[in-house]
Formats: sequence, structure tokens, C-alpha cells
Amino acid sequence: MKFCWNCGHENESDSLFCEECGSDLQEGISPGEELKKDSKKSSTEPQEPQESKETNQPIVNSTSIQPPIPKEPMTKKRKTGLITGGVGLALLVGLYSYGNYYFSYEQQVNRMVETIKTKDPDKWAELMISSDPSYKLTSDNLKKMTDYYKDDQQKEKFSNLVGSIGKSSQGPSDFNIKPNGKSFVFFNKYALELEPVYLTIEAQQPGVSVEIDGKKQGDVKEKELKVGPLTPGKYDIKVTLKKVSTDSKADLVRFQNDDFETNSHMKLDLHKVSFVVKSNVEDAEVLVDNKKIATIKDGSAEVKDIVWHQGLAVQVKKKFDKQVVESEIRKIESEEFLASQFEKESYGSEMMLEIKGIKSKDDVQSFLYGLYSDVSSYTSEYSDLDGMEKSDLAKYFQNGEDNADYQDFLKFITDVRSSSEKSSVQGEPKVEKMTMIGKDRYQVQYLIKYRTVYKSYKMDDVVQVFRYTKGTMVYNQEEERFEIVDLGGKENFEVVDNGGVS
Repeated sequence: MKFCWNCGHENESDSLFCEECGSDLQEGISPGEELKKDSKKSSTEPQEPQESKETNQPIVNSTSIQPPIPKEPMTKKRKTGLITGGVGLALLVGLYSYGNYYFSYEQQVNRMVETIKTKDPDKWAELMISSDPSYKLTSDNLKKMTDYYKDDQQKEKFSNLVGSIGKSSQGPSDFNIKPNGKSFVFFNKYALELEPVYLTIEAQQPGVSVEIDGKKQGDVKEKELKVGPLTPGKYDIKVTLKKVSTDSKADLVRFQNDDFETNSHMKLDLHKVSFVVKSNVEDAEVLVDNKKIATIKDGSAEVKDIVWHQGLAVQVKKKFDKQVVESEIRKIESEEFLASQFEKESYGSEMMLEIKGIKSKDDVQSFLYGLYSDVSSYTSEYSDLDGMEKSDLAKYFQNGEDNADYQDFLKFITDVRSSSEKSSVQGEPKVEKMTMIGKDRYQVQYLIKYRTVYKSYKMDDVVQVFRYTKGTMVYNQEEERFEIVDLGGKENFEVVDNGGVS
């Protein structure tokens, strides 16, 4: 018989491999062979009996070898347990690896960004915490902020806000990423910590009543009233003293708002201001704190008895179908334009609010002068009227030679040049009024005085005056020049003085 050197299983004497574990039986030797070797060795060497030191008994020389104890085969239950344990361990390792990825700082920030993009106050409330325990972090309160960023005027700011989340920033922000406990014991959890805002109202006079978004907040009793915590956003503020009230708006969002500190600390001195606004855009609206107060007529508008507050802002704006042009915002300081010192014709009571890029009557006058100078020159038979001259004339008109008014002018020039009586016609324009009807688009009324010079010295010059009441012109920003769209047709052409010509 052969005992397996690996597992102790008893195999047939001629077996080469263990029937139980499959080990090579040639690598070891059988117990019988080992016994024979020991017997031969003992017979050739003299042996002397030895006595035990303790018992004084001779020790029997024995070369017998105990065979290894066979191992019990692994049971099916044990195998199943090991497999199950291995699978469980692998599953735990996999779950930990996934959790380590899912709850990483970068992945949590990415999910925050996607939530912020929704502008949904309910979803914002789920991922935010507040730096002020007294602030109630609810969807109703957060709606103030989501509505702020839904405004079309805040599109660029909101895009910048989304891009700034999770990145280091030098500027003030309304929320920051903060650790917020653990997820499943092992993983760090993060949240957006909202920084509420606070409004301080300082008044020189006691007894000033303050309302924010139509809700009374209290009275300024000791020169100062602090309101908050509030959700970052835009607020309507009304202050009243002895039935004299003033309304204003306060942008109380920190992010990319240079006026935040000023807006969050209002100084009130309830006196009145009056002034005259002058502008270069006719019929434009005069806005005080973004509310229409007056309209520009003949270049000016009078604004009287406005209750002053810090940050009082005046602006001129004109809206067209799909376009808006506006002036810069002019903020009035406490000592400016006092109503008690108002004088309508005084320079000290005037405020100039021009809209940049707007063309004036002088600009149009210069343009028309150039046009009629060329036309006058071309009417003389002594001047050239070839391709270059026609091309230069076409530049005064939108769409060049395809413009109907260009063709009328060219016919007028050709008729004079081919006349047997007329030597030339001299044109002298005078702009009477102009109105902006769109961005870079103007409606112009002007007079044109024609002096017809005859070839015969016996014929006197004839002077005629006509009026174009509704000419439309555009200013080409790329070419930096005006172009005539049309001159209004026959229905907008008047004879002012026919010069005696029947």
C-alpha cells in the first residue's frame, strides 16, 4: 500500500498518483520502503543497549514509522461555505470600490451642478444646508433665488455661477461646498452651504417704517434696522416717514455684484430731489429705480419731487420691437438736485443721459450734404458720370444700384445732363427732425432746396424747395456711414415752394 505524502490517503501499491488529491506518489516514498532501509542500516552497525537515565531501562531500538493520519475529505457544505464567503467578499470589495467612486468629491460636485442647473427650488432644498441655523431652508424661501436666475438679464451670470461651483474663487459667493457627515459610514458627504443675506437700513429720522416685498419688517427706532436672514435675490423695499414714501429695488445677491455691500446697507435721508433729464433719443423713457417717470420730448424731460434714498438710480431707455437701447445708470448723491433748489433753466438742475452709438441731426445733415454735393456735381455735363461715379453714388443707398431711390436720383442726374436748357442743379439739404425707430435705424424729415442754373444767360436761376417727410435711413456700423433705405415715396414728398414753375 502507498500512503499519499500530501493528504495521507491509502492508495494501491502500484498507484502512481493519489486517488484522493491527485498528487504524484513518486515524489515521496512509501513507509514500507523507508522501513526496509532502516532495517538494513541497523543490521550492519553494532548496537549497544542504552539505559535510560531516569528508569535505568534499556531503550529498545525501533525503526518503525507511523503512517500519516489521513485527512478527511472536504464536505460539500464546507465547499459551499467557502464559495459563498469568497463571492460575498468580492461583492463587498466591488461595492466599496463603486461607493468610493460615487461618493468622491468630484462626482458629488457634478451632481450638485446638475441640480443647480434645474433652477428648481425643491431640488435645491434637498442638497443645501444653511450657515445660519435661524434661516429656514425651504423651497418657498429658495424660490426667491431661483426666480432671480430665471430672469433673462441674469443668463450670463447664472452660466458663470454654474461654472464656479466646486472651484476656488476670489469673489464673494452665496454658497460654498462644505463637508456634511458620512454616507454609509465610510464615505465623506458634501452639501452646498447657503449664506443668507442681511439688510441694514439706516435712517437719519426716527420712525421710518420699512416694508420688504410688501411685508412690514418694523420701524427704524434707533437709527438702524437690521432685517434677515434673507434668501439671496432681488427685493422691493418701501420706506415711509410721515406719509412720504419711496420705493426701490435691492439686488442682494453676492455673486458678481459689485454693488452688494452698498445695496445691503441702505442709508435713508427722506428729502426730495428734482431735475431735468436731457438725452439724444426722442420719446425715450426716463426711469427712476427702473420705473417709468417721464418721456423725453424735444430732447428733455422734467422729473420733480422724487424722495431720495441711497442708490437712487436714473436711466434713459427706449424699446423697439425686438431691441432695446439704454443709457448708463446715473446714481444721485444725497446733496444733488435738492428740490428746494430746483430751477428749470439752471445748468445745475440738468442731468445729461445720452445713449452711446446714437446718431444726431448733425450726423444726418453731414450725410445728406455729401449726397447732394455729389448729385449737384454729377448734373453738370462737365463732370464725369461713368462706372466709378455711379458706384460712388450707389454707396449712399442700401442695396446699392438695386435701390429704387438710387435709380430715381440717377434718372434725375441724367435728365439734367441731357437737357438742352439746364446747365446744372445745385441741391442744399436741411434736416428738420429725426427719430430713432430701431437700433441704427432712423426716420428723417428734411428740406431740399434746388437751384436750377440755365445755359442761357437770359434765363434766371430757379429756386425750388421740397420736403421729404418720412425718409428712412440706417447707419452701417461696419462701413461707418449712413445708407438710405427709402425716402418715403410720393405720398411723403411735399412741394414747399415751386419757384414759380407751373
